[in-house]
Amino acid sequence: MVRKFQITIFLLACTIFYFGKLYGQIDSFYHLNHIPKLEITFDDENWVNKLHAKRKLDNRREDAQLLVDGWPFQEVGIRFKGNSSYHRVARKEEAKLPWNIKLNEKNDDQALPTGHQKIKLANVFGDPTFLREVLAYELAGNYMPAPKANFAQVFVNKEYLGLYTNTEAVDKLFIEHYFDESSGTFIKCDPESWKISTPSGCKKSEYASLDYLGENEDCYQPYYKFESKDDWKKLINFTKALQKGEKLEELLDIDKCLWMHAFNNIIANLDSYAGLLCHNYYLYQDASGRFAPIIWDLNLAFGGFRLDGEKSGMLTNEELISLSPFLHINNSKRPLIYQLLKNPSYRKQYLAHYRTIFQNHFQNDALKKRAIALQKFIREEVTMDPNNLYNAGLFETNFNETVSPEGQEIIGLLEFLEGRTAYLEKHPLMQMDGIPILSDVQSEISDSMMTITCKAVNAETIECRFRTIPDAPFSNLKMKMVSSDTLQSTNQFSVSIPYLKGTEYYFLAENERAAAFLPDEAAFKYFIMQ
Repeated sequence: MVRKFQITIFLLACTIFYFGKLYGQIDSFYHLNHIPKLEITFDDENWVNKLHAKRKLDNRREDAQLLVDGWPFQEVGIRFKGNSSYHRVARKEEAKLPWNIKLNEKNDDQALPTGHQKIKLANVFGDPTFLREVLAYELAGNYMPAPKANFAQVFVNKEYLGLYTNTEAVDKLFIEHYFDESSGTFIKCDPESWKISTPSGCKKSEYASLDYLGENEDCYQPYYKFESKDDWKKLINFTKALQKGEKLEELLDIDKCLWMHAFNNIIANLDSYAGLLCHNYYLYQDASGRFAPIIWDLNLAFGGFRLDGEKSGMLTNEELISLSPFLHINNSKRPLIYQLLKNPSYRKQYLAHYRTIFQNHFQNDALKKRAIALQKFIREEVTMDPNNLYNAGLFETNFNETVSPEGQEIIGLLEFLEGRTAYLEKHPLMQMDGIPILSDVQSEISDSMMTITCKAVNAETIECRFRTIPDAPFSNLKMKMVSSDTLQSTNQFSVSIPYLKGTEYYFLAENERAAAFLPDEAAFKYFIMQ
């Protein structure tokens, strides 16, 4: 049984800071209780053929006018986006194609009140429930930098195309929000095509796996695209160090990676770094020089993609539900997983994050209840969708059970959630005894120092991790055991750090078998000195 951490905070000099600063009116456009209305107008009646032609030629945009909830935007640039969600729908000549809208195509200052200048609209390809993408992004946002997402009505030349998912772009505004700057190296790890011819003299890569391919930048160009100024040497040096397992803490935000791996695995989001195609993420090198991953494209989360990169062929429903938490742990071709999880301490931290997601969203049925609420919220909208890629009956059926539209087997959303929960509840890693428990955190200020104490069960060591500069790496300071209650099997630990308003900190407790964080969402959430 997973134990919930007991947290008692005495608010003398600290409080929990929940990362997630709002910028502009973000809630008004991306809030899940709001369905924005987007009305696109093309002057050229041949717009659809022009967009298809530009997609094939150079992916340039077509000019259009746009209304967002009645607010006008002139000369926006529009193109189709997506891979499978575009090509498979376009081949069938269906109307509901995915969109990428750039508000500042001609006017640099044109933006939503939120500051956003790009709008990305997905056609829920591969998901008759309409829910997987928005549900997954909402879950991810509790633990790591993740785009906001909701639903949107889309009209073109006054014709209603249907209900789309509306996902925040991972762009300069997003980076500035989560990293407080945006001048670092920024890379999209998502090949434009799956039909890649390995350049002459280059090692074949499993797509954007971060495998070291040698010193020739041509070997990397089919798999990665710079969203900032090109700096192939930085990427090459990073993959080289990653392959050797060197300078990991210097070059990699390990905690964000562990959260991403735990998230991808527990919801079987295999259309990602964790699956066969090893893609759908970004890398951003922050001011400290560390690369941090950012998830992207979650429409096939919760078992919607059945290729894990280990088994030859599709996973069955049972295999999706029983996906090992240690997928790729021995696969050197997935260095971002392999190099981290072979480290005993990182592996324990990964499992601590995994248990946190499980207990906060699976074990208590919170994720299931949220899915039910969202389905109810959009049911009428889906019923009125004139270009639904799937018949309306599949919206209801696939919510509960597996369906096979056009031979594409898609596991039921609740079928997956309930099955995954039952499997993990019995898993030895979730049933472990002796997981550290932290409680009774107290703080006291004296002579410009803050002394922090906490009680712990099953903890052999506790680190206080703190920083005085937001978004900088955390420094580690080992806490000292100052007293022991053998009757209660509880020890008290203490540490003193300089008192500086705004200092951010959290705790990591470990023993030989397990680790735990306080707060349990650390390092995405943490305490802050007031």
